[in-house]
Amino acid sequence: MYNLFAYILYLSLVLFVVIFVGRFLYNNGRFYLMDIFNDEKLVDSVNRFMYAGYCLVNAGGAFNCLHKTNTFSSYTESVVYVSENTGELLILLGIMHFINMLVLPLLKNVFKSKKVVSKT
Repeated sequence: MYNLFAYILYLSLVLFVVIFVGRFLYNNGRFYLMDIFNDEKLVDSVNRFMYAGYCLVNAGGAFNCLHKTNTFSSYTESVVYVSENTGELLILLGIMHFINMLVLPLLKNVFKSKKVVSKT
């Protein structure tokens, strides 16, 4: 019974993160990508790839955490399990987000230098 509670709570939280946070980043990240690439088709393509990667990391992290469960003997143990695993997943996603924020400006320089070279 406690395991079922933990699974439902954990999967609900992960679905919330995937759907709402993912959509928020997808919709608002487009403006950031447009500043970098300045090409609408390329921006849409990169944005979709990043969203797909985000969903895959979320799903992989969620399923990876599900196999680590023990048999819980109380709601407290269930909530501790859910909070630890949700926290780990959110930290991983935050780190990935900041890596993207650091790498994309570097791509901006590469992309602009290639455009300048190809025009001359």
